[in-house]
Amino acid sequence: MDFLHDLKLDERIENFDLRWVISAGFLQASALAIFFQKYPDFHALLRYGKTAQQKQVSPDTPLAKLVDKFAAIQVPKSWFLHYYVFFTALQWAQGYYIWLQNVATTKFTVIWSLMTLQATRRAIESYTVTKWSEKLKMHITHYFIGLLYYLGISSNCFFGLLEQHEPLLLNWKYYLLIVVFVVFYLDQFLNHRHLASLVKYSVPTFNLFRVVSCAHYFDEIIIYLTILLILFLQKPYTVPDWNFIASWIFVVTNLSVTAYNTWVYYKQKFDDYNTKYAIIPYVL
Repeated sequence: MDFLHDLKLDERIENFDLRWVISAGFLQASALAIFFQKYPDFHALLRYGKTAQQKQVSPDTPLAKLVDKFAAIQVPKSWFLHYYVFFTALQWAQGYYIWLQNVATTKFTVIWSLMTLQATRRAIESYTVTKWSEKLKMHITHYFIGLLYYLGISSNCFFGLLEQHEPLLLNWKYYLLIVVFVVFYLDQFLNHRHLASLVKYSVPTFNLFRVVSCAHYFDEIIIYLTILLILFLQKPYTVPDWNFIASWIFVVTNLSVTAYNTWVYYKQKFDDYNTKYAIIPYVL
């Protein structure tokens, strides 16, 4: 008991900032994605959409059979659009709060603006550009993890708006990163439009798709990297800043695993497919 008293657990628990739970959730989800990718028994949980239509031979183990049964609990892939509607609603609700409370203009105002642009564009794309196939499915855990992800990053943005009071000090680094954001923001739109234009049983060949299988995912990684870098242009650094690092790690991990499985799908389905990289040019 003296040992526990020396640790001052009560004091540590009382002073623990619950916002760190956001980082813990993102890092745990990242670790699980890597774990599931590494061990074939869990591969069924990672496949969705067209990659789930592949004829895969799962290991003949009790665990793999149990995972396959669990993986059969699916929802339409078109439910992806729920993510972006939800994300957009959260962001614009924060915008209303900013206007109502006359929140000071800080670096998180810039972050909120960029995230709201991304959320709104993806929501509009989901209704006007993306062609959802009724045959394509995703596992129900993918659906809820996606909702939790957008809840996490949007809530974290709001926490930053509430906590950050240091006035925004714009400089050339801000403008440079905003330009990078806009370039990849527009490139992702063009890539999504290209994907929507493809006929069945064909591979994307537009622009960066000649180098990587999932150019739109690479765009996503850079978009959120620019947001992360903008956060660290100006002190002080608080819990929401560090949470964004964890969220970016999840973005990179999740999209890399998905892109790799897409690359494998293209390799197996198309004999003449010779794209060398899955998501990051000359790296992965």
